[in-house]
Amino acid sequence: MTEPVRISDRDVRALLRIVTGEREHDVAEGLPLSLLGDLNEQIPCDALSFLGLNSRQQAAWFSQDLPAD
Repeated sequence: MTEPVRISDRDVRALLRIVTGEREHDVAEGLPLSLLGDLNEQIPCDALSFLGLNSRQQAAWFSQDLPAD
């Protein structure tokens, strides 16, 4: 038998902020920095990278990093 997975109220609220799309600052391209920050709090890592790719043209059309380059 496996132990049930538990999630804190704080984590539930953070995940809801991530998926609702309600952000104070929209950006023209890519993800709002506040969203990258929220993801960074939920995913333990040294850096996050988000890349937009056009697979037909095999070209990147934007790139974001946290912390920023």
